Amino acid sequence: MSTSFHPQTDGALERVICSIGQILRNMVSPSQEDWVDQIPMVEFMLNSTVSSSSGFAPFKLNYGYMPTLGKQPVATIPYKGVKAFAERAHAYLNAAHDAIIESCINQAYYANTCHMPEVEYKIHDLVYLSTKNLNMPKGRAAKLLPKYIRLFKVLESNPGTSTLV
Repeated sequence: MSTSFHPQTDGALERVICSIGQILRNMVSPSQEDWVDQIPMVEFMLNSTVSSSSGFAPFKLNYGYMPTLGKQPVATIPYKGVKAFAERAHAYLNAAHDAIIESCINQAYYANTCHMPEVEYKIHDLVYLSTKNLNMPKGRAAKLLPKYIRLFKVLESNPGTSTLV
């Protein structure tokens, strides 16, 4: 179940919601009165961004082509305000694009800061065994059990796995 105070859905949707929040924070004026005006451009930008997993933008998959806002507004537009709207739309689109790129960079940075390189064990190294995934005796409080148990000698070492004695 998902609420506005605690979004809890699948991981991909949570990342999209986070990205929308970051983009809107970058695009909205300090008075925060124009956030509703920004949503169509943010939606257009997200739907025209190529997914890293599929390699396609949602527009391309849904409609078979990538819609555009046009390169340059037409100079001979009979209606007042259309040129200003098109210029504003281009500015919003560029701002949303920049915000998405900045968001991707920030997410990659923070995702990589908490990953430690995997330790490579050598044969005859002595290592402690973590109790995290072990079946421990029943009837005892898990908080009071030791996090690691005695030293073991490494008999065989392969990338990702090791054999202990």
